Amino acid sequence: LIFSASITNRATWLIPRRSYLLFIEPIITIILLFTDPYHGLFFGGNRQSGSDVILSGGIWYRVNVFYLYVLIALALLFLIQSYFKSGPLQKRQIGIILGGSCIALITNIMVLQRFNPFPDLDLTLMAFSLTSLVYAYGLFIYGILDIIPVARNLVIETMADGVLVVDSNFRIVDVNYAFIQLLSLQSFEPRGQKISQILPGWEELIKKNNSGQNIKETLQINPEGLQFV
Repeated sequence: LIFSASITNRATWLIPRRSYLLFIEPIITIILLFTDPYHGLFFGGNRQSGSDVILSGGIWYRVNVFYLYVLIALALLFLIQSYFKSGPLQKRQIGIILGGSCIALITNIMVLQRFNPFPDLDLTLMAFSLTSLVYAYGLFIYGILDIIPVARNLVIETMADGVLVVDSNFRIVDVNYAFIQLLSLQSFEPRGQKISQILPGWEELIKKNNSGQNIKETLQINPEGLQFV
């Protein structure tokens, strides 16, 4: 989850205090694993000798599975959302991370649902090996960690100039903080909206620009005041 938040520009969402809270459940789980013979909260008396697979257990086993899958779901949600909002290069990078993650996730779900051709063997560990190969391919071939939103956050988000990104259908894909300040959009979420909602006349400007000629235009961005770009 922390990795996913970092590469999808959500590092500020996962502030240190929240990050520390994530470790409470794993620490409790480790303690209960070591002390299970005294209370049975994790294995619940269902542990089979000679088997590496735990498919059912006590109350804390179920808490642990639920907790882990919630974190996985959040991490995948971050990645999927970022995938559809990203440009071609970053989309390819996030796609590799998603593909590698799904190998282990789908295998683990199959094991938990007992669709395992080797009942006493946890295939999730083997799936992690395949995931690692996919990540290695992405690292060395596509440099999945070379271009990440950290660069955008440090450069574009701190620029004094307003930056606006629009797709071919005149929808706003992204804006930086300076642009939000420029148009006083603090109470309005521009991403996903038609650009005509905040900058009337912009579509005509783009069409002129596509003609290949040098274009110089002045847009009034605040109808109630004398503010122009």
